[in-house]
Amino acid sequence: MVLSPSCELISKAKPTDTVEVARVLRLDSQDEAAAQRIITGWQEKDAVIIVAFAHTVFLAPVPAHPKHDNPMFAHLKSTRRVSVADLRDAGRIAALSHDARVSVIRRDLYYRYRWLVSTAEVQAAEQHRISTDPHFTGPRPEWAPRLQP
Repeated sequence: MVLSPSCELISKAKPTDTVEVARVLRLDSQDEAAAQRIITGWQEKDAVIIVAFAHTVFLAPVPAHPKHDNPMFAHLKSTRRVSVADLRDAGRIAALSHDARVSVIRRDLYYRYRWLVSTAEVQAAEQHRISTDPHFTGPRPEWAPRLQP
């Protein structure tokens, strides 16, 4: 799963540039209890709801894909940089919706910095980034209209 700087892949990247990617694993590689916590992202402990597996992001299966038709998860502890050329050669299998991207950014902020920001705060930051980027190629989410210069 491409993490950063995914917004530059279409309009700005050269084949020799690199991007950060996270390892993706099948969900059935985990026991049932762990799999449920990965899916929800939360767990109850001592009657308190807390973040579960902050280093994971649940990824739904890709229908009718021969290798990715099972539920998966991205492992944020296992990242590396790959060239844009290699990434393009591998081909896109799926893409995150804008709302899913907001969720991944929020999860990544919590995992890396233990910064628990609200979904609304991350969405506002993404709205500003998208609305003011003259090179944004879309599709544009409803919540990020293009601002006039």
